[in-house]
Amino acid sequence: MDGWLLPEPPAELLARKAFQPRPVIFGFNADEMLMYVGKPTPERWRQALEKLPNPDQVDNLLGGLPIPQRLDELESATQFTCPSIALANSFAAGGAPTYVYRFDRIRAYDHGIGAYHGAEIPYVFDTHDAWPPTDTVDRDLTRRMMGYWQSFAATGDPNHDDAPVWPRWNDDARVLSLAEELRADAFDARLCSLLGL
Repeated sequence: MDGWLLPEPPAELLARKAFQPRPVIFGFNADEMLMYVGKPTPERWRQALEKLPNPDQVDNLLGGLPIPQRLDELESATQFTCPSIALANSFAAGGAPTYVYRFDRIRAYDHGIGAYHGAEIPYVFDTHDAWPPTDTVDRDLTRRMMGYWQSFAATGDPNHDDAPVWPRWNDDARVLSLAEELRADAFDARLCSLLGL
């Protein structure tokens, strides 16, 4: 907080809607933490549940998934997904044109870590490397994502003629899924709610 750009704690400014509403994009990846959970045991899942305010409900919600995916969902929600959604809610409530994405693209090469943390970067900047392999689906997604980001930088609205409409974040809570098929999905807030985030 410098008394100029940030005169008060950001959370307080957001709560009071004391900011200039500027267009913003928030996003997260479908499997942010999967690469970090390794090969966890049922005991690790039990320990994770013990730290939560609603362990039984979280276990009911995620219990059908394999343990690595359960921990990925839980840790991704805590560190990335739910904080992004909370910020999107605050900015939209303050009048800022707000757009939210979830990066879902998993490359054809089976690396076992899903749409991992940072996987969207080569698509936004067209900086694909040899690993993981890039195919025509990746190239098409890159072109469309770059179009969204370029349009947003130029106009404050990511929408452009060459891609499906990216809806503004509002009461419909629709997230643009960036994958083989671009589509706006309703965001499932149940886990964030159970975590109190």
